[in-house]
Amino acid sequence: MLIPLLRYLQLTEEKLWIRQGLVVAMGLCAVSALGSYSRGAHS
Repeated sequence: MLIPLLRYLQLTEEKLWIRQGLVVAMGLCAVSALGSYSRGAHS
């Protein structure tokens, strides 16, 4: 849920270092989502 918001912020930000930080944050969110073994969407 957070990754699309970070992507939007990345597309609208002008400063390069903030855009790069948002890319890193998106990657960490993806790793966290995949590595958490969350059962929220599984039956």
